Amino acid sequence: MAHSSDIARIAVADLRRRVQYSVAPHQVIFVEGARQVGKTTLIEQALVGLDNVFSVNLEVNARLRKKVDQTQSFEEFRTIVSAELRLPKQTDFVLFIDEAQESEMLGAYVRSIKEQWRNARVILSGSSMKRIFRSDVRVPVGRFDRLILKPFSFSEFLLAVGKSSYVELLTQFSPQTATKLTPLLHDALLAEFDQYLAVGGLPRVVTTFVAGADYAAVREEIVLQQEEDFVRKERLENSHFFDLALSAVADHLGYPSKNSYIDCSSRESKALFARLEDWHLVQRINQRSFSSTSQFYPKRYLYDLGVAQYVRQHPFPDLSILSSSNKVLRGQLGGLFENAVLLGLQSDQLTPVRILSWRQGAQNKSEIDFVLREQISIPIEVKAKLKISPRVFAPLRRYLKDTDQQLGIVVSAAPFRLIEEGGMKLVNLPIYLAKLPVIQSLVEELGVGAR
Repeated sequence: MAHSSDIARIAVADLRRRVQYSVAPHQVIFVEGARQVGKTTLIEQALVGLDNVFSVNLEVNARLRKKVDQTQSFEEFRTIVSAELRLPKQTDFVLFIDEAQESEMLGAYVRSIKEQWRNARVILSGSSMKRIFRSDVRVPVGRFDRLILKPFSFSEFLLAVGKSSYVELLTQFSPQTATKLTPLLHDALLAEFDQYLAVGGLPRVVTTFVAGADYAAVREEIVLQQEEDFVRKERLENSHFFDLALSAVADHLGYPSKNSYIDCSSRESKALFARLEDWHLVQRINQRSFSSTSQFYPKRYLYDLGVAQYVRQHPFPDLSILSSSNKVLRGQLGGLFENAVLLGLQSDQLTPVRILSWRQGAQNKSEIDFVLREQISIPIEVKAKLKISPRVFAPLRRYLKDTDQQLGIVVSAAPFRLIEEGGMKLVNLPIYLAKLPVIQSLVEELGVGAR
C-alpha cells in the first residue's frame, strides 16, 4: 500500500512548474488550505532537487516573526530576512515561508516582493491566508497566485490504499468505454467509495487507516487542534461556537444554511461562518434564480467527508451507501452525497471552480443542487439512490428547456446511463465519477457546447 507522501498529487507538478518559471518578476505563490491537508508536505515535495531553497515557519520562529513585524519598509524587511536566513544576494533562490499569516507586516510587502525582489521566488503558505492582509493593507491584485489544496480526492484515496487499477479505470472512462464498468466493478467501486465516506481524505487520517490503526482518534485530534488554532487566532470568546458552527453545517447538508442555527446574533453567526470559510473549513454555495434580484439562504458544506460525519449531532452511526436503508438515513445520506459531489468537482483543481445552486423562486421551491459554470451551464442533481428511474431527470428537463442547454447530469449510486431525448443529453453519473475532467469529456464527446 502507498504512503500519502508517495501519491503524485497534481498540485506538486503544478507548484514545481510555477516555481521554475524563469521570467522575472515572479508571482508570489500562496498555498492555502485547511489545517492538516498536507500543504507543507506538498511544497517540500515540489522543491526537492531545486537549488538554493530556504524555508522558515513563522509560527515556530517567533524571533524572526517579531523582527519582520518591527520593520517599517520593504528594504528593512528584505535586509532582515536575507541576514537571518543567509540568503544569497545575486543568485536566484526559492524562499518558502510557512504559517505566513502569523506576521502582522508580511502582507504589506507582497507587492514589493514581486516587483522589487527580482531574484526571489517566494511561496507563502498557511491555513488562513486572508489574515495576511490586515485591514489597513490593500490587497495587491495581480501580484500573487492562489493554489488551494484540499484533502485527498477519491482517486488519491484509492492510490493510498493500494488500489491503483481502479484509478486507471476511472481515468480512462468515457461514454464509449462505459461498458468496462461492469456490475461487478461498479459494486466494487461503490464499496470503496463507502469507505471513503467514512474515512475522509485528510492525509494523516488516511495513512492511519491504511496502517490499520485508530484513524477516528487521529481525526478527532485534528479537529480539536483546528478548534484550538481557530479560537486562539480569531480571538473567539466562546470556543463552543466553533463546534456549533461545524455541527450546524454537517446537520443541514443539502439544505439552506441559516445563521440562526448558531445560538448567537445573526451578525456574529454570519461573521463566524465567514471566518470558517476563510480557514477553508466550510464552503458556501450561493443559491440563485433566473431573477438577479432574488435572494435565498446559501448552502454550506464541509471540507472533508470524514469530518462531516464526525461532527454531526445525530444519534446514528456513519452513513453508508450500501447499508443505510432507513428512509430518514437515506435523506441524511443525500446531503453527504452533495458534499461528496462538490468536493469531487473541485478535486485536483487548484484554482476555484465556478459552482452555484439554482432555485425556481421563493414560492416555487423547485431547485437544482449544483450548476457548474464551464463554457456552458451544466445542471447537476444529486440522488443517494442505488437505482434511478426516468422521473429523477424531471428537474433537469425543466432547467434545460428554460435555459436552452443540452446536458443535464444526475449523480447517484446507480450505474452510468445516457438518455437522449428531444436534443437533450441526460446522464446518470455514478458518484465515483463525479469530477470535473469527466464532465468536461462528456461535454466534448457528446457535442453539447454552447449554442
